[in-house]
Amino acid sequence: MAPASNSDEATPTTDMDTSTVPGEDIDPSEVTEERGWMVCYRNRSQKRLQALRAEKPSQGTVSPYPIKQGTAKHALRLPPLPREHVKVVFRPQGGLDVSKISAAILRSATLVAAGLTKLQASEDILRPNAARNVFVMSTPSIERAKTYSMVRQLNIENRAYSTLPYVASPEDTCKGVIHGIPPEDTPQDIIDNIVNSTNPQAIHARRMGTTNTALIAFDGPKVPLLIYYGGAEFRCYIHKQKSEACLACGAVGHRADVCPNPTPSRCQGCGQNTSEDNPHSCTPKCPLCKGDHPFGDKSCTQRFKPPSFSSKPSNIQIPRQDGARHPSAPRGKTTPPGFRKQSAAADPPASTEEKPGATRASGPAYGPKHPSQKINNSASAKVSWAEMVAPRTSPPSSYSEVAELKQLLLNTLEENEKLSAKVAELQKQIATLTNANVADTNGPIDSDSNSPMESEVVLASHSLCSPPKEESDCSSIYVTKVEFMAGIEKISKEVKEAMSPSYKPFQAQADLILSKLSALEARLAEIESRPSLKKASKPYNRPSLLDEKDHGAE
Repeated sequence: MAPASNSDEATPTTDMDTSTVPGEDIDPSEVTEERGWMVCYRNRSQKRLQALRAEKPSQGTVSPYPIKQGTAKHALRLPPLPREHVKVVFRPQGGLDVSKISAAILRSATLVAAGLTKLQASEDILRPNAARNVFVMSTPSIERAKTYSMVRQLNIENRAYSTLPYVASPEDTCKGVIHGIPPEDTPQDIIDNIVNSTNPQAIHARRMGTTNTALIAFDGPKVPLLIYYGGAEFRCYIHKQKSEACLACGAVGHRADVCPNPTPSRCQGCGQNTSEDNPHSCTPKCPLCKGDHPFGDKSCTQRFKPPSFSSKPSNIQIPRQDGARHPSAPRGKTTPPGFRKQSAAADPPASTEEKPGATRASGPAYGPKHPSQKINNSASAKVSWAEMVAPRTSPPSSYSEVAELKQLLLNTLEENEKLSAKVAELQKQIATLTNANVADTNGPIDSDSNSPMESEVVLASHSLCSPPKEESDCSSIYVTKVEFMAGIEKISKEVKEAMSPSYKPFQAQADLILSKLSALEARLAEIESRPSLKKASKPYNRPSLLDEKDHGAE
């Protein structure tokens, strides 16, 4: 078959290494029996993704999501290690390159050196840091952390490397420094003078090398302004992490004691390779800023590490043009107008003099720490000083509590009045019956009668007899005086017993409400006496409880 002119049709050309088929070009390794077809799908997807990333947006259009080329400096951060774990940092020496050794090999060598089995250390995590040429062992056990910190040698690939591990500071802590401590104080003296009741936030302290500066670890993210060293007051400064650079190889990121490629003949001043036999005079050159000064000089602009910002996305929402709800905003709420994100280019650069995560315990906030956290608030959101000192339009929670207690007290008093009226009515009925009994006893008495003196009284009440079926039945019931008085006493006793359990809770509740009202009256008087809640004209006179009660009675 003759070859077709269209490139989409098959061509008869074949070779021992490649095959031309309709469609896309593939590599010979993709059709081998060992790799399988699933590998082909994966590799092809990767190639397509790389091709899409390499494409540039056409002229006249702007890509809404520009693709930035990542660098080692701005690489994505790994997820944080568990906060409850203890982190032990290993600093291998002797030329061990952490980036060229597998993390599994490092972990196995560390377990062997610590004398632990894989089952015992099943929860421990090893994470290498190639930039600093160190690795971290994270463990939830304090005992295993102590065991790791005592390791002094690692055997990797039939070679011994010395190491000096240390336990890193725990999470949710910050560091500060004080200057001018006595040079003769021992490490225990420094701890005793700082970690005590006068400095409740301090959890550890040590001397920095042989200097007169003490490094203090504080519990929490804030560094206090003052520290008491044995009763003497010192100004505490935020600890700033210095940038690391190796004077043995000239690389930035690690120090000379953990350098994987040390060069003994390298000059630590200018960085040139020299020999001891031929000394030379050179101009120092900083490996950080490339300035004409030695490494670590105070004039270096990159001497300290820049602050690291949180990788969490900000909660700033971009409103739509029609004022509709943003997809990421909660339902039922719309983004207010003027609530937009400012351009990062218009903001001043962030300061590089602060330690990441550490803040000052006192002092005003000078705005957001990250440019993306700035919000262009509308003019209506600004609050003047007069509005700040003016009394609140909505009553605080204490006012609502007072209103509820007052209403409860009024209801209780109303119920007490009803019960008192019922008691008075019952007492009136008892008095009427008693008077009727006395009138009957004043009548003539038959002295010739042999029976005991008895007076017969007609009862109109239904209390001393069972409920009759008809009204005429009750009128025919006659009792003696003794039975009548016994019935009256029984009725009085029942009324008192019935009223006692109902009246006592009301009385106790009324007393409790009155005590709470007195406390709230004092609290409100204290709040209203504050200068920030007072008005210059027409002060608010709160009506008393008695006035409100009289008004409710009216």
